[in-house]
Amino acid sequence: MSATHFERIERLQALFDRIPPPRTAREGCPDVGRLEDQLADEYGRDSSPGARRRRLQRDLAELVRDERIKPFNPGGKPLRYRRVEEAGDDDPSVMAYTRQVINEAVADLLPRVRLDALWRKLLVSKLVPELDEQRLRVLPADYRLTPAEVCPRILGTVISAVAERRVLVVKHRKSSGETSQPHLHPQALVQRGPVTYLAALKNDEPAHVQFYALHRLTRARLIDEAARVAEDFDLDKAIDDGLVDFGPGALITLELRVRGNPL
Repeated sequence: MSATHFERIERLQALFDRIPPPRTAREGCPDVGRLEDQLADEYGRDSSPGARRRRLQRDLAELVRDERIKPFNPGGKPLRYRRVEEAGDDDPSVMAYTRQVINEAVADLLPRVRLDALWRKLLVSKLVPELDEQRLRVLPADYRLTPAEVCPRILGTVISAVAERRVLVVKHRKSSGETSQPHLHPQALVQRGPVTYLAALKNDEPAHVQFYALHRLTRARLIDEAARVAEDFDLDKAIDDGLVDFGPGALITLELRVRGNPL
């Protein structure tokens, strides 16, 4: 990489992290405008729109020269980008080994109800680089919840689906007892306290991401179909909007009446 300043290297990495993997569908490949919105802080909110756009275009050109990304639609308007496919990305033996790593981690940690340790292990694992902070997030719990039991086999299958961007066929049980068997297009995993959620598109429905608690899945299997990518889905915004009951909320004034010494 030809970047020489540490800040620019960090900015290039932030940009690269926003570029989706090879074989991502067209609607999931961002153009300059979408990247500019997503990376407003990195490219200077105080800068003029023209300066931000030029800086971003220079960085995109550098990543293309370094053969880390490429235009999905050369000559098209606007250009859309995705990562360059690396050797072995589509090798069945590589995918099988990755699934083995995931399943061994699940088997080792899940029986001891150490889900937080599992997520931390996968987030920093160089063996499963696809699971970055845009596809797996761990949120703190503000109050106690009864730990939800998740089948290790189902959990391993779901993690593989998120890492490989593959479609899942699941059997989902609602709290009412009603069941359904949708095709889910995984986007990300969120661990909120002891409850794990899968953010996914359902069947062929429009780009409306829903959150599914994994303990409500009674069956899950991968199929050989690339998952659709939700256009403009942002995990941070989804969390802030309270889609997993963890929004920023509003400030309130609270008055308490207490007995005895309040100190």
